[in-house]
Amino acid sequence: VARALELQLGTRDRVDHERPPNGNMAAYEALLRGRAKYQALIIDDFPEAARLYREAIRLEPDYAMAYAELAGVLANLARFRSGAERQSTVDALRDVAHRVMALAPDFHGSHLAQGFVHAALGEHERALAAYRRALDLAPNDPRTLHNVAMKLGELGREEEAIPLSRRAVELDPLNVNLRVTLADLYQWNGQRDMAGETLREALGIAPDHPNALVGLGWLYYTTGQYDLAESHIRRALEVDPGREAWKTFLAHAVVGARGLEAGWRVLEEALAAQPGHPAILATMAELQLAHGNTAAALEYARRGLDADPNQSTAAIMLASALSMLGHLDEAEQGARNFLALRPAAMGL
Repeated sequence: VARALELQLGTRDRVDHERPPNGNMAAYEALLRGRAKYQALIIDDFPEAARLYREAIRLEPDYAMAYAELAGVLANLARFRSGAERQSTVDALRDVAHRVMALAPDFHGSHLAQGFVHAALGEHERALAAYRRALDLAPNDPRTLHNVAMKLGELGREEEAIPLSRRAVELDPLNVNLRVTLADLYQWNGQRDMAGETLREALGIAPDHPNALVGLGWLYYTTGQYDLAESHIRRALEVDPGREAWKTFLAHAVVGARGLEAGWRVLEEALAAQPGHPAILATMAELQLAHGNTAAALEYARRGLDADPNQSTAAIMLASALSMLGHLDEAEQGARNFLALRPAAMGL
């Protein structure tokens, strides 16, 4: 009866792969510790989570679940790295995804891992197809529902995404990350009230959850409540100081609260710590352009794209600055080149 119920609910796939295939309980303990370290999504904890998953694999070399969850950590690490460091992380992700697929081709986690590789390479429709295949294998797995919903949202298909994201929250109501994703989808769909309600519910569960704090902070920014935006984003950065990209949100909030010069200081301090951070360079280009410093904006935008060719804000600022300087053909060609790389990019 229990097995029939698991099949009906779509949870059998996870149950079958949860414990190590040879029963090594030290490997299972390492997996659980890695999962606990990773679940708050604090960047500085990612390397330790990856180490623990690799320890589980060392103890149980055929442990598909450990490979699948390691793939998730590597996918997130790749999002916050650039240049050679990012490429080496993507290469490691590809190797892990290949290994888990060879071990367990009918495991939903194997297809999630393949999707993570496609997403890291900018192959968004292929990523979505892999996530959908994972959902076919585990139709009530919250993490899989989350990944399908998030990718649909990134492709501008929020109406399809929101019901899946709601279902993920229903299945795992204490998972704050799922609520943050749902709030993002609401906001992208123009439902700010629902986004705010969802984020406040998330913070009711975990008052210092950094993703929920920064999400609510950005919502405050979009509604002109700059002081509240600044306080929430600063608190998020206190909890998760590794999120250098959030300093771009902080800079916007500070500009709204205290003016452009104050916002520049936030970015200058961030660039002093990380001179090649692509998102910070792109935001500096944006603020320079807003202040009429077109040549400076062009320089920062080029540096941002040199650091990360996938940086959409930098690409937008580069095209805008080139246009303002009269280089229309170069601006158009640059925009076309970027859209060929990132067809889902908005604003170009």
